[in-house]
Amino acid sequence: MKMMRSYFKNIIQLSFVGCFLISLVSCEPKPANNEQENPKDDLPVEHPVKEEKAQEIIETKDQTEEVTQKEDDLEEDISSDPSYKDPSYKDRSPVPGRPPGRGKGLINGDFEDGRDRFADGWSPGGPQPPRRSDQEAHSGKHSIHVKLLNEGPQHQEGLLKQMTFDSVVPGKTYSFSFWAKQVDHGVSYVQEYEVKWIDVRDQALAGGTGLTGYKGGEGKWAEIKVPEIVAPPNANGFEITFRCVTGAVDKGSGEVYIDNVSISEVKKD
Repeated sequence: MKMMRSYFKNIIQLSFVGCFLISLVSCEPKPANNEQENPKDDLPVEHPVKEEKAQEIIETKDQTEEVTQKEDDLEEDISSDPSYKDPSYKDRSPVPGRPPGRGKGLINGDFEDGRDRFADGWSPGGPQPPRRSDQEAHSGKHSIHVKLLNEGPQHQEGLLKQMTFDSVVPGKTYSFSFWAKQVDHGVSYVQEYEVKWIDVRDQALAGGTGLTGYKGGEGKWAEIKVPEIVAPPNANGFEITFRCVTGAVDKGSGEVYIDNVSISEVKKD
């Protein structure tokens, strides 16, 4: 009987020990299911959204650098203009926002206002364009200098224009004049002026002078004058053109100075 009790006691003790060991095993932390299924979780995870944002940041940076470069280029171009660095320079355009060579009435007919070879209010053109000069002047210190010289038989041309608006009254009579000093007048050389009436749409009207030849004084100033020009119906302004051109001959040439351009209403009693 005593042996039976000892036997059962040993069985009970072994049972307790077994339960204790089982409980220890069951309490050991197990890896998560996704860790068991994916053994590559230790590798960095890709995030497509973040990669797209990073690409956007790179593109934005590139665009910003491109805009900055363009601004730097623009600043460099502007800084090459003398008026950018010269605080004493004043823009003498008659109407803000109007391009050079277009004003309300003729401006700068004596060519005193301008920068270097450019006269305010006038638009030069042609392969050998006219230049503002301080070498000769009928009055003041400046005039316009036209000098053409062929390179071989290729003809050359120089143009100078000014267009006005709201400057004339239809039916009124006007006079046009300027002064010219001739330096050279080659055999094939032609120099002309023109006063052209225009309407509010800048369309040419009849009644102007047409292209008219002239010649300045030989080594001295001479006045060229059109005493009466009548503004036609619908006239709103006028365009003045000086045109100089050589013929297609070797070493064709011509040279003239122009000053004191004027157009004014003729007062009649």
